[in-house]
Amino acid sequence: MPSDALSRFAETIIKQANDIKNQNIQNAAKRSKDKFNAQRAEIKQRSNDEMRIALSKIKSEASRRAAAAEEEYKTDLLKRRNQICDEVFGEAKKRLEEFTGSADYADWFSRTLSDAFSEISAADAVCTVLPRDRALAESFGARFDVKTTNNDIIGGFTLESRSMKLFCDCTLSAELERQRERFYTESGLTVGD
Repeated sequence: MPSDALSRFAETIIKQANDIKNQNIQNAAKRSKDKFNAQRAEIKQRSNDEMRIALSKIKSEASRRAAAAEEEYKTDLLKRRNQICDEVFGEAKKRLEEFTGSADYADWFSRTLSDAFSEISAADAVCTVLPRDRALAESFGARFDVKTTNNDIIGGFTLESRSMKLFCDCTLSAELERQRERFYTESGLTVGD
């Protein structure tokens, strides 16, 4: 019988060894699977991060290009608006220059000078005109000095009193510039958001 006991003892040892071996195989397989799953999750996370970064770069580049295109469009619109404005006011300037040669201009000049002089009737008043308008200013009959200028004022005059610290710009070029500013705001030719 000792051989039966020895056989059973050997079988028990072999069974325990097989159980330990199978347990070690299962543990190794679980560790391998856990490691694989962890690496897979890490790769997936890196992939998602890289896609987010790439998407962010694409969106940023698209926004930059859209902003550049919009800026170029606005610049072109501003150029065209200024071109239209230059054409309109170039024509207006020609008509004002024609007006300065008419009989209506002399009437306008006298009325406007009368209105301005009622505001600035000082002994030190100076009326500045183009050389061709000197006679019109001197014929007004008021006490002020008349000076001439070669500046491009188109027509009209300035009236100034240093003692009263008053200055009145009744030149046609100043009126044309005021109308230009008004045109920008009221014409609907605005460039905005």
